[in-house]
Amino acid sequence: MTRRLLLASVCIVLTQIPVLWLDHRAKLDVAAAERFDNAKLPYSLGNWSGVDTEVDERLVLHIGAIGNVVNRIYDNGSGRSVIAHLAKFATADVSLPHQPPLCYTNAGWTIARDQWVRGGASHPYRMMHVEREGEQAVVVYWYQLGQHVAADRADLRKVLQQLRMKGEHFPPVVKVLLQTQIITNEANAKADIEQVGSLIYDWVREGT
Repeated sequence: MTRRLLLASVCIVLTQIPVLWLDHRAKLDVAAAERFDNAKLPYSLGNWSGVDTEVDERLVLHIGAIGNVVNRIYDNGSGRSVIAHLAKFATADVSLPHQPPLCYTNAGWTIARDQWVRGGASHPYRMMHVEREGEQAVVVYWYQLGQHVAADRADLRKVLQQLRMKGEHFPPVVKVLLQTQIITNEANAKADIEQVGSLIYDWVREGT
């Protein structure tokens, strides 16, 4: 009887080890996300100067972000501007809440294109061309983990698998979304948003 009880106790302990490890991993992920302060994103990015716009605290709670959410407008002094949105999440949250295609569709935008841009850029990202009531805009978005980029849950799982295989720590997930209006032509809008996006990508990579 004693031997059976001892064996049962060992089995119970062994079944709890993965649970305890996952709980520990989740706490480490949250701590890493809390240490990275996306609100310290520079107000000067190259020749672009940023101004904060008000963030509704209910939005932070609704999307489940950790800490600050950055909503900022960057202007280059020549009449062109780029809207930047940054939010951070613990890596344990693999749901990637409020993905841009769904958000824009729900807000009444029509998505004409949504595709990866890889060649000629310092990092891969998703680019959307959206339209609403005669207004056209270019939207760039990605979820960043250090130097890695994901666009959806499948991408994120691949990144996490790579990090596990290399024995590397999990950086926080930083959601980056940029939008600029197409004023004269789409090429200029893309050039502006790619320039700001590359600078933000480098800053997040260095900070996480």
